[in-house]
Amino acid sequence: MLMAAVLSSVLTGGFVMTLVSAVHAQSTETVRSPILVVDSEQLYVGSAFGKRVARDQSRLSAALVAENVEIEQELSAQEQSLTERRATTPAANFRKLADEFDAKVQATRSRQLGKTQALTQLLEQQQVVFLQSAGPVLENLMRDAGAAVLLDRRNVFFSADAVDVTGAAILRIDATLGEGAPLAAPKNALPVE
Repeated sequence: MLMAAVLSSVLTGGFVMTLVSAVHAQSTETVRSPILVVDSEQLYVGSAFGKRVARDQSRLSAALVAENVEIEQELSAQEQSLTERRATTPAANFRKLADEFDAKVQATRSRQLGKTQALTQLLEQQQVVFLQSAGPVLENLMRDAGAAVLLDRRNVFFSADAVDVTGAAILRIDATLGEGAPLAAPKNALPVE
């Protein structure tokens, strides 16, 4: 069929345009198969939604790392000040100051760990949102292909490349979902007990 389109095009002088159209039609046609496979990881990370989540993760993680560095510097300065005061402060008073500083360090560590865990949960929730939103798109793709089953490529021992619809699924998901809403930093992360 492609060869006939190319031959017809050469005869009419539109070789390049017909070749591009024929290749495009092949790449966007839905495969007809009762069983399809998709690379679920690539489906997520290759989608506009997954790429936006990865950018948000980088941005939010970098902000958390910067905050942790700033906190570490502040606590180090406070520890140094406390150490310098040790020689001139009565033992009972120094013990109280040291205990207060230790409690502050522990509370800060717990709060920052809570933020890290909240960010991890937020990212996991985004994957759930993606999969729930992609479900109807994948169902339509299956219906268009006449498929009864869509399997994760990682669970398939061997299959023809033609039944891998990951690329087509990403195109359809991107058209439906786009990037989704940007993530905001977790505001009130609960301290870890």
